[in-house]
Amino acid sequence: MDATEKDIKEFFSFSGDIQYVEMQRETESTKTAYVTFKNTQGADTAVLLTGSNIANGSVTITPMENYQLPPEVIPSSP
Repeated sequence: MDATEKDIKEFFSFSGDIQYVEMQRETESTKTAYVTFKNTQGADTAVLLTGSNIANGSVTITPMENYQLPPEVIPSSP
């Protein structure tokens, strides 16, 4: 899959407001993108897009309950 972070953001922007995207290459032909939405409704909508195509590759979308945002992304409390 040749999807870029921009491709991922465009694809998922229709599901809801995106807080953060992290991409990791798994193999020569596969990548994993962790997309964090600002609210759960965005994530719930995104799951419905499983089987769609991004950059000529099919995607599987699975909720990740225990994903940890990097500290620099987490808003600080006043």
